[in-house]
Amino acid sequence: MELKKFYGAEDAARFAAEITDQWKNEEGELWDAQTLIQIMNYADGENPLDEEFTPESYYVVDENGAIGFTGDDCQQVYWYVTPSRSLVREKQEKMQGGSFCPNCGAKVRSDWNFCNRCGSKLK
Repeated sequence: MELKKFYGAEDAARFAAEITDQWKNEEGELWDAQTLIQIMNYADGENPLDEEFTPESYYVVDENGAIGFTGDDCQQVYWYVTPSRSLVREKQEKMQGGSFCPNCGAKVRSDWNFCNRCGSKLK
């Protein structure tokens, strides 16, 4: 999975808005691009990276437009918002070849039972 790095939440949100136009947060609420950018702008002021990670922490955006944050080693990503399922499916239909997780849209192998990004059961 390719991740693009950002040091500001709003910058990450603006980039993600170029990829998709609707996200789901941890509580299942759907956000449009304007809402996401406003909330992430607020997050820059309340920066969770200051409290939970080292100074080398940053936000990441994946190829589907999901936004998370991680430390400098990128071993564990805390996913803040993910694209809505319908948009992920729409993107998958446009792509040729490969299998994708029905929950988060990550590319998965046919022999996997669970998604390596979100842990959803695949079979």
